[in-house]
Amino acid sequence: MLKNLVAAGALAVVAASPVSAAEVRFYGAFVVTEQAGTCPNGDQVGQRFFARFRPRNLGDNPPHSDLNLFEISFAQGFRLVDGAFGGSFKQVQATFIGGGSGLNEDNPVRVKFLTQEPSPIKANTPFVNITGQIKGYDFQPNCTVTFSLALTKQV
Repeated sequence: MLKNLVAAGALAVVAASPVSAAEVRFYGAFVVTEQAGTCPNGDQVGQRFFARFRPRNLGDNPPHSDLNLFEISFAQGFRLVDGAFGGSFKQVQATFIGGGSGLNEDNPVRVKFLTQEPSPIKANTPFVNITGQIKGYDFQPNCTVTFSLALTKQV
């Protein structure tokens, strides 16, 4: 009984301790809905990921935006250093961790958001829905995927 009480108390402390009380982060699901171009790694449609999104300059967020995707055997990260994601392709810093790891320096990766609800995102926004495209997906320079992203704010 005492062990359960201590464990529950420790869990409550961990759950209530955000990285930074004023950072604004969103968590949810990312699904590839379409692909175009040459994608030699196979059919990407239907790939699903757990997603984390941190928009730039919101609350105490840094001046860059991060979109990170996690799957059971690999992860991908996209950082937009300047500006905000929007309706035109913007080059991002792309990283990949799977059978190997590294930055995608040889083949530029570009991301754009086709729709974003709500727009703009505010610090008190509870849910975000985004559709967009990634050009150079999965380190494939001529592969473009369309995605759907449904997120809820971390509390």
